[in-house]
Amino acid sequence: MLEMEKRGLPTVSIVVPGFCGDAEMTAKVNGFKNIALAELQQETYFETKENILKLVENSIAQIIEGLTKQVDEAEVEAALPSEIITIQGDDLLNATEKMNRHFLSEGWSDGFPLVPPTPKA
Repeated sequence: MLEMEKRGLPTVSIVVPGFCGDAEMTAKVNGFKNIALAELQQETYFETKENILKLVENSIAQIIEGLTKQVDEAEVEAALPSEIITIQGDDLLNATEKMNRHFLSEGWSDGFPLVPPTPKA
């Protein structure tokens, strides 16, 4: 969704209670100060499809607001990557470890292991 936002296409992330902070931090790590969120009124883990649809319907105003808000062009521009980062290592495992440490030190990761992109991927 953040890739769509970077291209100027508005999105709304639908989250269950307790996950707004995670969504906001993910946006911040990716260069966005603000992200449109629609928080459902309750968790959906064991809900039926019908009940989940009702929860989403109750969030339609938040969704519409998020999709129609004015896009901050400066924020979008700032979130676009400005360079390619190359990380070398003795082998793939070592390079992956270095990449994870680097991303953590820059505040670009939440601490979960990252899989490095490759030209083939």
